[in-house]
Amino acid sequence: NRVLRTIGLATCGRLGARLAARLGILTSWRTIIRRILGEPTPSLTPVTHVGIDDFAFRRGHRYGSVVVDLDQRIILDLLAERTVERAAEWLRVHPEIVLVSRDRGGAYAAAAQQVLPQAQQVADCFHLVKNLLEAIEPVVIRGWTTLPSPDTILVREAPSHLSPLPSAPAAPVPPVEWPRRGRPRTAVAQAHYAAKLNQFAQVMALAEQQISVKAIAATLGLPPRTVNRWLQNGHSPGSVPRRRYPSILDPFLPYLHQRWHQGCQEGTILWREIQAYGYTGSRQNVYRYLAALHQVAPRAPHVPPSFATELPALGFDFLEEYSARDARWWFIRSPQRLSHRIRQAVEALCEVSPLLREVYGLVQSFGEMVRTRQGEQLDTWLAEVDRCAIPELRRFAQGIRTDYAAVRAGLTEVYSNDYVAYCTSSLE
Repeated sequence: NRVLRTIGLATCGRLGARLAARLGILTSWRTIIRRILGEPTPSLTPVTHVGIDDFAFRRGHRYGSVVVDLDQRIILDLLAERTVERAAEWLRVHPEIVLVSRDRGGAYAAAAQQVLPQAQQVADCFHLVKNLLEAIEPVVIRGWTTLPSPDTILVREAPSHLSPLPSAPAAPVPPVEWPRRGRPRTAVAQAHYAAKLNQFAQVMALAEQQISVKAIAATLGLPPRTVNRWLQNGHSPGSVPRRRYPSILDPFLPYLHQRWHQGCQEGTILWREIQAYGYTGSRQNVYRYLAALHQVAPRAPHVPPSFATELPALGFDFLEEYSARDARWWFIRSPQRLSHRIRQAVEALCEVSPLLREVYGLVQSFGEMVRTRQGEQLDTWLAEVDRCAIPELRRFAQGIRTDYAAVRAGLTEVYSNDYVAYCTSSLE
């Protein structure tokens, strides 16, 4: 019994039964569960600081509640429901509780207020931040959609003294084959292409033996027209040399080659530089050509200074990689925890959009309160929000006022629902 109980406590019913079978113990998961339930419940010392949160028996269908001792960091009880009545029933048995940490839902707040009105309630900071991000998401989307095109703002003013564009590259460059556009081949398409190449090799081998086109076609099961075309072209299927059409990038290729051999091989920098010379094409066109150039040209060891460092780099190339939903997290996180590139992107957003600049300042102030536990600054922050013209933030502030004492305690007290959230994740 002791062994089965130990296995069950370390694993669970079904997993414990499989482990016991490997150890040579024949049992069932029901037996292991009975051994666990037969374990005497340890006597609980009086609890004073508890956290309560919900967990899912089956997400979207049935939920329960977990109660955790925040001092000893142990689970005290699991409740079958997440209702006011069930939470109040448990709290009524523990009148010694002086602090209840909970989310911002109404059930646990109402239960604590009903049974333990003298206990301090603490609103969990995680849920505060989550509610704030949900509030600013439509604001960020509004500001995001009004941003100028990155092609029109990455370079606002070129230096006044530019050396003329070179007419030829300083070092010879092998012919550059532009990459083909289109989707990559699927596994089926690759297998089909490999079979075609194999047939082409067989056709060329038979032709070297002076076998006629008609005989080759009959031997390999190919149409005579296909065999004749392959023999006349002299190259494998899919490798037809493409006609080189003039490109808007052509006048700037000598300059790109020169900078490439000097060591500057960053696509965005080179794109900005040739924009200053009058290039009006897309950045992707430059990227495609540099990707092909990388296949034939060696990499230089260093990058000399260039006028690109003087250009106002707003960093708007991030627009194609991130969304407004991603940007919410940039607003709440400490700038020190963001990469240099993301910090530049945030500065660019705030410079171009007054709406996002105002949102960023208010959200950063709230985030600093959460990180440093400066709940005494809450009144000042609420007053600043009242003076702004952003309805989403004003509604968020109004929600804080309805739960003011618990929110201020959450921004001041060291107790939170962090460990409760860990227990919830483990249960689920």
